[in-house]
Amino acid sequence: MEPSGLWVTRPRVLATAIGHPGKASLIAENAHTCSRMLGWSADNKELVVSLDGQVRVYRRRTGAHRVLADGTHPSWSPDGRWIAFQPRQGKAALINVTTGSRKDILSNREILYGMQWSPDSRYLLYCDRQRHIWGDTSLGVYRLKDGVSAPTRVQDSRFA
Repeated sequence: MEPSGLWVTRPRVLATAIGHPGKASLIAENAHTCSRMLGWSADNKELVVSLDGQVRVYRRRTGAHRVLADGTHPSWSPDGRWIAFQPRQGKAALINVTTGSRKDILSNREILYGMQWSPDSRYLLYCDRQRHIWGDTSLGVYRLKDGVSAPTRVQDSRFA
């Protein structure tokens, strides 16, 4: 068992309640996909998990969980205030962990994979698909305070 309270058993990943032997919750059927579906809270007391198309928060000590939203690819901000996730394929949203309020972001973009936070929780890094026949993608930075997004084009070298 990891100190985090995660068991990685082939092929399943379980979250265990520390101090409660034998009590575990299934997190993922496949350890390979698990890394895109998990995130730590700032205080290390909770995990955010994408399971069965839902974004859930699990308490490490008890194994109890709450459903925040339907979606995938959650990412907890380092300051603990926000969880970024994909409510449906290609879309992006934020949830305020304290209030539960949701804010859809980057509505004019097709988001690929998950989003990653800056260490100060002020920015989100994302990858989106541009509408080109050669399949270019764009890396972008989303600024939380005003919703400004600045994409940077990255061309696939196979077509350069």
